[in-house]
Amino acid sequence: MKRITVFGLFILALVTAAIAQTTDYTSESLKDRLKSAETKEARVEIFQDFLKNAKDLDILRSVQDEWRRDDSASCVEQFDKLLKRNPKSAKYTYLRGRLASDDLEKIKYGHEALNLDPKFGYGYRLVLTTFFPIIRDNKPIDATNPLGQAYLADTALFAKWAATEPRSDMAQMTYYQYLIHEKRYDEAEKILDRSKALNFSWTSETEYAKLYALQGRYENALLTLSEMLKNNPKTAKLSDAEKAKELDGYYLSILASANANERIVKYISDKSGFEKDLDYLQQLITANIRMNKLDKAFESFEYVVQLGGAQLEEWDLPEIAVIQKDTRWPAMAKKLTDAWKNGADKRREKVIAEKINVPAPDWDLKTPDGKLVKLSSLKGSVVVLDFWATWCGPCRMAMPVISEYTGKKPQGVRVFSIQVWEPDHQKAVDFMKTQGFKMELLFGTEELPKQYEVSGIPTLFIIDKNGNIRYKEIGYSPLLAEKLPWWVDDLLK
Repeated sequence: MKRITVFGLFILALVTAAIAQTTDYTSESLKDRLKSAETKEARVEIFQDFLKNAKDLDILRSVQDEWRRDDSASCVEQFDKLLKRNPKSAKYTYLRGRLASDDLEKIKYGHEALNLDPKFGYGYRLVLTTFFPIIRDNKPIDATNPLGQAYLADTALFAKWAATEPRSDMAQMTYYQYLIHEKRYDEAEKILDRSKALNFSWTSETEYAKLYALQGRYENALLTLSEMLKNNPKTAKLSDAEKAKELDGYYLSILASANANERIVKYISDKSGFEKDLDYLQQLITANIRMNKLDKAFESFEYVVQLGGAQLEEWDLPEIAVIQKDTRWPAMAKKLTDAWKNGADKRREKVIAEKINVPAPDWDLKTPDGKLVKLSSLKGSVVVLDFWATWCGPCRMAMPVISEYTGKKPQGVRVFSIQVWEPDHQKAVDFMKTQGFKMELLFGTEELPKQYEVSGIPTLFIIDKNGNIRYKEIGYSPLLAEKLPWWVDDLLK
């Protein structure tokens, strides 16, 4: 029986260290290695290898994110063990805190990390980004709510983080948003100027325009947006009318975010022909309801009826709940609905007019049972593609609509749900089976969304019999149930 000597152990340690040093522990190598892992066990081995040898905290965050998507329970268990072995580590305290399911628990871990290392930027990040939805959406602070109480107790940390990491994009942006929330606009402008000098990504012209609107400097906001669009190569190709409409869209959005409702009403009312534009009318209605000028809102709704009515779900206006309490609303809602039903032919004409003609990139994708489906072999059929993932909320809203259509689709039509941006194919199989969806499931490749220029999901493509993309829809629309059969029927002719 061979004995392991001290010298042998020493050599083994050197070899192990050498292997670790020559292995590339980067985000790219993590993706590459996970791509080649064929089993869940193989992926766990990769995760553990990175946890042991990767030094960069951002890489460890990526490992944690991938692991959590694969198996949240085992991921939490692993980071629990790491923290128990390293109870004085601010890094592992922070990483464990990222996995906390409760906001107050995350804040607790963040404070523990800062107690271990007062200059640890990620400790501030864990505490303060928990409050980000509050400050970003400018929500009022509820001092009776535990999260509101935590915010009030931690306000000093915003300035501390910014001072601790003056060159951190995230630290400065969070402090800036905090100052905006607290209406300390002059201080916020100084942070914005300093951050722009450092070329931080969030310091855009639209951010300046928003700040100017909050300060009541409306002409400055409009001028800033005008200059931004003038210097944008994409808008240079637009007609003067299109450029003006683009500017209006940006400016009215900025005014709405600043709650400058009187300014919105004046700006739109001064526009010639505003009563014939649904976008203008919707914003006019919203602004008037916010100011409790319901008579003016009802006047604008009459214009909407004349333009063909509205499917109110599509507008997604929280202000509708306010006007629904008015006794005049039931009659107005009926007018809008009746006009909408009677305007179906015009809407169909508009939808069909948006037809495009782009060759669809060919693909060869696997089904759950391992068979291959090739797009080019489907010529002669109209093909519907839905790019999706199980974690995507809007995808889950669109899929029941697509499934219902699939169940009654005409002959000569194939409908595929293509899973993308998600390595675990079994999740898709289980989800489709549980929901009883009727679409054909395919597993997308990493390159496929790039080939189809998919920037977000869900994205739908309707491909004609000759293999050309004729319709494309990004995101979920409440009008999908209406548009999908229109698209397909048009291509079946």
